[in-house]
Order: sequence, then structure tokens, then C-alpha cells
Amino acid sequence: MAAGLGYKEFATGDVLTAADANGYLASQVVMVFASASARTSAIASPQEGMISYLKDTNSTEYYSGSAWVAIGGGGSSSLPAFSAYSTTNQSISSGVWTKVTFGAEDFDTNSNFASSRFTPTVAGYYQLNAAAMIGAASSGSDQYMAIYKNGSNYKTIGRSNLSIDNTIAGSSVVYLNGSTDYVEIYVNKSGNSPVIFDFSSLGTLFNGVGVRS
Repeated sequence: MAAGLGYKEFATGDVLTAADANGYLASQVVMVFASASARTSAIASPQEGMISYLKDTNSTEYYSGSAWVAIGGGGSSSLPAFSAYSTTNQSISSGVWTKVTFGAEDFDTNSNFASSRFTPTVAGYYQLNAAAMIGAASSGSDQYMAIYKNGSNYKTIGRSNLSIDNTIAGSSVVYLNGSTDYVEIYVNKSGNSPVIFDFSSLGTLFNGVGVRS
């Protein structure tokens, strides 16, 4: 879509070209879409200054030149939220932090989550939650779950010591700078025996919601 051309007064009898209609009109109105994904499908190359309204989240956003940003900020209703869950199991080796992949989503308000990574388009504080079912491990084996921010361990949010099936879970508030910071969930274990993080049987999950911009 063409970039906005600014303001222009047309005189009686002027003929609007396609470029006029696109640049002075279509690119400079509040465009209404069913969702962020519908907007992405309709506008392949958004231009700085464009404004859109998303019906599924009742949010108005402008394009900054690199990302869609909520207008007004303030409440959690204007910040992205998602909930994802795993559809396959992963085998975790001893002493290795392993990234968890999630095969399906319950919802993703701004299309900011993909496979394993949440990258919000709006800067703010986000409440992140994760849980995973762990298969039986050798006695004395410790299992850990952590939030990774930008590829580095940010905070260990869950730990267990077990020799039977169990679930570990954790929660944390993380500040994320829109479109530049991202978060993922990693797991690790001690002990010699491999352990299965049974991500499918109990709906292992990763979700988050903006709590303050």
C-alpha cells in the first residue's frame, strides 16, 4: 500500500488518480480489520503513520515504521496476549538447557507468538506462565524450567526433585521492549538418566499477558 501523502484540498472537478486515492485517502484513514493476522494479509508493506482498528481486541494501533503500536497504552487490554501448548514430547539430556517448542495456540491476539518465541509488538511488562509434565526420572534428579530473554537465561521459574511423574510450573513478570525483546521457555535436568518432558499428555503450556505498558 502506498505511503500517506499528507493533506490536500481538492477543487471541484478535480479527477482523482489511483495514486491520489491510495496516498491521500486509503492510507490515511482508520482501517478496520477482524484481527492482526487479517491486517497482515491485507497490507503486505505497511507505511509509517498508518492507523488500524482490530475488532477482536478492540484496539487501535499505528504503524511506527517497524511495528504496529497500540494507541493510548495503559491497560492490559491494549497489550498482546497469547496462550500456546505443546503437541509432542521432548527428550531432555542431562545438563543441557533445551528450548521447548509449542505446536499449537489457544489464542494469539497480535500474532506475536511463533513456535517457541514470544516477541510483542508493544513494549511493556508481561506476566508469563509455563508448566510441563515430567516423565519418571532417576532418584535425586533435579528438573528445571527457565525463562530465556533474548537467548540468555533470564530467570529460573520452576524446579522439582523427583523419581516419579510430576509437573513443574512457574510464573514471572518480565519487561519486554516491543519488537526487539523476545522470550522463550527452556528446561534442564541433572542426574544421569534421560527424562521425558511429557508435553502432550497434560497440555504443557506457555502463556502471557501484558499487565502494564
